[in-house]
Amino acid sequence: MESLENPLESSLRFPFSGYLLPNRLVKVAMAECLTVFGGGPPTEGHHRIYRSWARGGWGMIISGNVQIDPDWLATPWDLAVPRSLDPTSSSLAPWISFVDSISQAASDDDDVDDPDCPSAGPLVIQLSHPGRQSPLFARRKPLSSPLAPSPIPISSEGLINSILNTLLFRTPRNDVSDEEIDDVLRRFGQTARFLEEAGVKGVEIHAAHGYLLAQFLSPLSNKRPPSSIFSLQPGLGPDDGDDHVSGNGGGGLEVLRRVLRYVRENTKREFIVGIKMNCGDFVDGGLGEDEAIEQVIDVRQMLVRVCREGKEESKEGWDFVELSGGNYTNPVFASSSGPNIPFQSFSTRLLKIQPSPSLPPLLLSSSLRSVPSLLSALHPAPSPSAHLLGFARPSVAYPSLPKSHLLRKRKEIREFEMPNLDHVYRWSDLFTLSFLTGRLSQRNHAINISTDIDSTSDERTPEVKTKTRKKDSSGLIGAGLGTVWWTFQINRLVNDRPFKPDLGIWEGVLYQFGPSVASIRPSWSRWAFIGLVGFLAWWLGLT
Repeated sequence: MESLENPLESSLRFPFSGYLLPNRLVKVAMAECLTVFGGGPPTEGHHRIYRSWARGGWGMIISGNVQIDPDWLATPWDLAVPRSLDPTSSSLAPWISFVDSISQAASDDDDVDDPDCPSAGPLVIQLSHPGRQSPLFARRKPLSSPLAPSPIPISSEGLINSILNTLLFRTPRNDVSDEEIDDVLRRFGQTARFLEEAGVKGVEIHAAHGYLLAQFLSPLSNKRPPSSIFSLQPGLGPDDGDDHVSGNGGGGLEVLRRVLRYVRENTKREFIVGIKMNCGDFVDGGLGEDEAIEQVIDVRQMLVRVCREGKEESKEGWDFVELSGGNYTNPVFASSSGPNIPFQSFSTRLLKIQPSPSLPPLLLSSSLRSVPSLLSALHPAPSPSAHLLGFARPSVAYPSLPKSHLLRKRKEIREFEMPNLDHVYRWSDLFTLSFLTGRLSQRNHAINISTDIDSTSDERTPEVKTKTRKKDSSGLIGAGLGTVWWTFQINRLVNDRPFKPDLGIWEGVLYQFGPSVASIRPSWSRWAFIGLVGFLAWWLGLT
């Protein structure tokens, strides 16, 4: 007899902070582009959209990138903490207001008497530093060379992407010392303390997608000599038994040990500390699956001695590990090549090798789109794929997805049509009438979210019928246009407009002129946003 229990609504307690999540559904990070040009604190736009998510029943809400250094951004509209992280300064006020706004929305909507309306999960801020992936137009010092492990520029596939990368990104400095790297790592801890003072419940350290910390973990970007403590050479780094358990991840993992220690030492024991890691670079010569497996195994076992107020308390580690993949050379994390990409197979393999339930849980962020696939990912036998399930694009299309559709008894999970949320833009789109008139080409399909499972099949391995696409050759720009398209959808959500599956780039650009946007973004910042999108479209049209 089929169980009526829904594993999606089961709670989960983090191993070190002890925080209890109300369910297994997580709103993961997306590019929001809601700040003013040049980055800064949360705006009214952030208040509005995060209030929508706070009312949606998510087990945890992870923010978009918050840059720890305001001089180095990944986009000109990134959230960023101020240069001075003094918690007594006025710069903390916007963050306090942001957190209070979200907490109020969650408490106003919370109904403890209704089991289908669980308490809201915690707000976790994703902390990042772009390293060499900071484009010239996103910096406050555009002529400066970025900080990275080694002076290796971003590689590209194809002539167009190579030219564009040369124009947008500079080769990193060749004189970055270990001491300077350590100063940057310490700032992760200082930023966590600043945000904790504002009421934030935790942080996720971004060590994926080719950003600074991921650059230390990849042979594509880390060529530091063996004399450096941050070298990628196997066996380097501290191995005195005090700072980690397990072994030979090499000095590349030393950046993660130090970030973990600095964050833990600067925050209270109950503060959530998670990490996002790659399951591969998906580029020739980059981080492969076997090496990534070893890194994640080491990270899940990693412990650091934490001293608070001069007293040594205990060994502490990460609360969760989110899996993703790719970088700016091959942005798999923004791919639309179909469900699961390779992330689910990676996590399944990992949990067969390292099944211990006492280790930090895995957060799988992928394109799982059907109820059978969601349920099977958490199924304990023969092996689960994950302990937490992440949703990015579906959280924009359906801000209350958990509460409205998924947090029900298994037999009561409603059937509904979710449009394909994995749009892709190719060079040919620039010359099609449908694109120029603001409509997407009709490549998209609907995915039916249903609990129906073929009685002849194993429930743990349901068939998810989706189309697959050939590898997209548009690289970072194709993924970038898709990201821009989703920022337009976020703007619609901010202004209480419904998700629009057939929204086109040009229609989205024109929407930026709308009077409703003026309340969340100054006109000069909107013009800058439109100008950047226009430049990208012009460049692609010429090439």
